[in-house]
Amino acid sequence: MITTVSSFIFLLTAAVQGSGDQLEIRLKSDKESVVLGESMRLTVAVKNISGKDIEIQRPVFDENSISFELTQEEDLKRTFVYSRYNGDPLVRERIAGSKIKIDGGAIVHEFVEFLPPLAGKFRLKARLMQGKEFIFSNSMSLEVKSKKSENGDEQKVLGAVLTLKFTKDGNEVEESFLVRFFGEDSFNSVSNFALLINTGFYDGLKIFRAVKYGFLQTGCPYNKGFGTPGYLYKRENTSKGFDIGSIGLCNAPKGQEYSGSQFFVSLASLPGFKEKFTQIGQIITKKDVLQSSLQNLPVSADSTLYSDVIVKSFKLALLSEKDLNQDSEQKK
Repeated sequence: MITTVSSFIFLLTAAVQGSGDQLEIRLKSDKESVVLGESMRLTVAVKNISGKDIEIQRPVFDENSISFELTQEEDLKRTFVYSRYNGDPLVRERIAGSKIKIDGGAIVHEFVEFLPPLAGKFRLKARLMQGKEFIFSNSMSLEVKSKKSENGDEQKVLGAVLTLKFTKDGNEVEESFLVRFFGEDSFNSVSNFALLINTGFYDGLKIFRAVKYGFLQTGCPYNKGFGTPGYLYKRENTSKGFDIGSIGLCNAPKGQEYSGSQFFVSLASLPGFKEKFTQIGQIITKKDVLQSSLQNLPVSADSTLYSDVIVKSFKLALLSEKDLNQDSEQKK
């Protein structure tokens, strides 16, 4: 059952750096718990409690404005950050964000969609950047629940099913690949990526670049290689190397520090990619198809495919230990 949080809790008052004006930040969610793979809506309210009109940077979901911290209540008690950059972050460094005036006692709201990529219990809070300091909201409990499969197996890892449509030996074929995501290593990247999957962003896009013994690339809304979903997020360094079936985020056209919607699937071991790209997942089934059918697609000199390979669908799925063991079995 989904429980609606009925009231805000004010816990923190902080002064905006460089002025005597005061703001109060409060956070609520439409759900106190979700099943892994489900999204939730977060509402951040910024209230002027100074008793006079003040001018502040417009509160929006952006690394330089509103972002979120999640701390595990169990296991390693790690803290993760959920954030993104609206527009081009390199431009934002040169142009100040827009400012708004808030009347005394007035409240400004920002609504954010969030899809937690890990199961477990967390403490969640919002943070607002003003000047060079964060103002933090109240902390609220969030439980991300695993699920039982029809066979009774516990499904506690976020994954997906990637279905590609292409031509083989003159016939149109479809192949579906099971993917596991590494939310524990690249939390913010997987969260943003999974949210795009949930909206159907990737369905119908083309594999617009294929490098033999290298990778397949897709995720551009224009199928050209320069598009983004309208926002970016920082690249996350992970300890995992790129092997056959690894899924990595392409660096954004504006700089190697950021990623967007574009991703690639490795067709071979790519040791030089480890320090350059964020690995978010791994294909754990049908790697033989990657090496046979998709490795040998006819391409031009500029790595453009002569025949279309389409992402027919990309859907989130929950994985059990039995599902994950398929990858281990293929490596034997």
